[in-house]
Amino acid sequence: MSFNSFRQHLYRFFSKKEYEDKKDMQQTLNNKVLGLFQDYGAKSEYMSVEFFFYTDTQDKANNLAIELAAMGYEMYGADKGPDDKYSIIGCTKPIGMDEESVTNWSKQMCKLGYDNDCQFDGWGTLIE
Repeated sequence: MSFNSFRQHLYRFFSKKEYEDKKDMQQTLNNKVLGLFQDYGAKSEYMSVEFFFYTDTQDKANNLAIELAAMGYEMYGADKGPDDKYSIIGCTKPIGMDEESVTNWSKQMCKLGYDNDCQFDGWGTLIE
């Protein structure tokens, strides 16, 4: 095992506190986004949403991408950005656009991200 691999096993990209804070914040953000959907006349009860994660290594990004693809999500990539972080971007199958469904889904994404040491950065969609 190389020194860098060993170091990556000792250090997390983000802490458990950051995970808890993000998970708690998601419900507030989800409510705001769902409110905006209503304000702009979104008519669909189910929509596909794009999601975004970040991490510090290609291995972590690839592992998360594999898990998300296994869930039936379309993956756009797990690429290194100019800030030396890896972004993992994809799109879900249609999910319910109600508070409970979106909050349960986003908590699942936060947990999946934490388990893979990839921070869930949020989600978005286009209103038709």
